[in-house]
Amino acid sequence: MQFLAGMLAGAVLGVVADRTWRHFELLPRLRISHGYFENIKREKGYSYTIENTGQAEIPPFQIALFHPDRGSLMVFNPPMNEVIRPGQRAEFQCVVIKEGAVRSPFLHWFEKAKGKPADKILDDGYVLRLQMAKSDYIIYQSKRNGNALARLLYRGLKEGKVGDETWEECLAMRGDTTAIVRRLIRNYKEKRSLHLLEAEGTHVSLR
Repeated sequence: MQFLAGMLAGAVLGVVADRTWRHFELLPRLRISHGYFENIKREKGYSYTIENTGQAEIPPFQIALFHPDRGSLMVFNPPMNEVIRPGQRAEFQCVVIKEGAVRSPFLHWFEKAKGKPADKILDDGYVLRLQMAKSDYIIYQSKRNGNALARLLYRGLKEGKVGDETWEECLAMRGDTTAIVRRLIRNYKEKRSLHLLEAEGTHVSLR
């Protein structure tokens, strides 16, 4: 009797563990990297690259810079209409300067809070969100990423230039929710590839 009870308990635990692992595997896993751009349209700004590092598709979403007293600033294009499949990546751009002039509506968003002039603009209250299209579901959010993006955008709007971030600001703009084991394996492979290329005299950047 005890033997049968043990087998039954083991089977139940096995089913629970299997379902838990499947749920874990289906969670959106992604890596976020950033850059800046300048094009022939005389546009300058910042970009985000979202890479699907998990096993499940990432549904269409919008990139939002959220602040509790200002709402959401959704200024990254193009609009996303298709899923990002495992291993795929998508790039989004935010134009800060166009034809030599800064985007004044963005500046107004930063300098107003609850309809009044803001006492403190960079107050560490910003959150970067990847919000599912046509839904309130948040795929990813980070205060660290949000505050870093707010600092770069506001500085770019005030000074009229982009691409002057520090190394610490670059790190703060990145995000990664890849499962820890896969992240370690991927990072090892990337570092090994980099060492092989450097040994051959090829200089590359994994930024």
